[in-house]
Amino acid sequence: MKAFHVITASAGSGKTYTLCEHFITIAVSDPQQLKHGFKRILAVTFTNKAAAELKFRILQTLQDIHNENPSVAKLTSSITTTLGISTSELQQRCIRVHQFILHQYSQFSVSTLDSFTHKLVRAFHQELELPGPFTIELDVKGFYNRIIGELMDLFGKNATVTGVVSDFARSRIHDAGHWDPQFLLWSFTELLEQERARPYIEIIRQFKDSELKAQHESIVKSIFYYQTEVVKRADAVFQYASSHGITAAMCIGKSRGFWAVLQKIKKQQTCRPEFFENTHFEKCIRSGIWLSESKSAAHNSAIQVKISELLKFAEAHFETYELCFKMRNQIYFLRLLKEIETLCELRKKEEQRVFISELNTKIQDIAREERAEFIFERMGNRYSHFLIDEFQDTSTLQWQNFIPLIENGLAQGASSYIVGDGKQSIYRWRNADVKQFIQLPTLKTETYHPKPDTQQVFKNQFIEQPLTFNWRSSPELISFNSSLFNFVSAHCLPQSQKPIYKSCTQYPPADKSFKYQGYIQIHHEGVSTEQLVEVQENTLLNNITKCLKRWVFIW
Repeated sequence: MKAFHVITASAGSGKTYTLCEHFITIAVSDPQQLKHGFKRILAVTFTNKAAAELKFRILQTLQDIHNENPSVAKLTSSITTTLGISTSELQQRCIRVHQFILHQYSQFSVSTLDSFTHKLVRAFHQELELPGPFTIELDVKGFYNRIIGELMDLFGKNATVTGVVSDFARSRIHDAGHWDPQFLLWSFTELLEQERARPYIEIIRQFKDSELKAQHESIVKSIFYYQTEVVKRADAVFQYASSHGITAAMCIGKSRGFWAVLQKIKKQQTCRPEFFENTHFEKCIRSGIWLSESKSAAHNSAIQVKISELLKFAEAHFETYELCFKMRNQIYFLRLLKEIETLCELRKKEEQRVFISELNTKIQDIAREERAEFIFERMGNRYSHFLIDEFQDTSTLQWQNFIPLIENGLAQGASSYIVGDGKQSIYRWRNADVKQFIQLPTLKTETYHPKPDTQQVFKNQFIEQPLTFNWRSSPELISFNSSLFNFVSAHCLPQSQKPIYKSCTQYPPADKSFKYQGYIQIHHEGVSTEQLVEVQENTLLNNITKCLKRWVFIW
């Protein structure tokens, strides 16, 4: 029987119910291990609130099964069928497991991902060279704000800081931009906490400041070359026109046609694709006619040649120019990377602080190199079964750290359950990567390459289980949402995102009666931004009033 279960659970599909069922089924499966069975299960979710709710539901359900509560009759039937035992036997096992959990509550492992990571790091704090009593820094932004303040205090004292900040200020003043680097430094430090940025930061660390400075000078030269050349080619058109008595009034579109485009190129000293989004200019490109009939074909051909040269040059060099232009300001801060990290490490060591994001990085080597049995021995727990909730919001490193532990459990014949919904992935800013959910059982990513044997274990044990019933909403809402998601997937999404909506169709349970009807109304009339909130509030109030009048007999 396959044991790596990936459960797609949309809103209202009974996700917590399903997790409870699997937890209880595992905990009561062996009558000889009722005292210890639950200790071999690790259930993790994303928030403390969700973890507390899951704990409560498990304990409540164990009691309800024992007390023959009608609300769990279906669940009871499912578990007895799975285990092949009688209802009375299940009831006895459930109450005993309930008592064992209460007596050994610290071994009831339902927690957040961060809590589990913290527990793992505590067990290996010596190997990770962490201070004994360390504090997890949750206000990372505030910490970096202090570091940036200290960094700016080094101006005039530290040669690297003084040189970089001075160069940056001169560059920004030349571009008529804001010269103060602190705001951009705050944005830059946020990248240091992004998991996907770490491989690139490791590469940058290998460069000396002199090498980065030389690269920066090369970038500036590339930008200057592009700007000079496009202005020179635009000037060539104006010079030809001036020497032959051609004015804007004689051009197609007059002063609003290609003449305006060339003036914009000269004024802004650059040439961007959006400059050519001009109706008259596009018409001239298609027809090859740039001047009115009062001027000769020879002059028109000369203008055509010069503008074609400009367009050809811009097309060939714009991507390089755009890349250099974006890198120009960032490279100042790359040169400060070592100074920022030095200050960070000094303050963290003095204050005995560790970033939560660091913990996942620090345990990565342990998870890859140490045997799972050794990890569990150090933690004081020996988990075989894993239940991971809200998987779509799990970060790349968090998942990679779980892989060897789950693989060990699968090899022992234990089961694991991955529960998530790609449509609800909202924590990309905390390094969540929905792609690792939709591509399961494939484990390989841009930064992670599993051993062939590991990948094969997950593929062999993989079974997908979409939860297709919606127990929360009315049939009208369920039907509308399913239709909407399927339409968006088919007509609005790129191919890479379509798998997120692969199992989005839901149905109302056939054995459930609905007391109320659902109500959907779509408004598509044009409303200004200023009026939007007022219109929304009035529309919502009117709809609620209508519904109350329509169903007043229910109340």
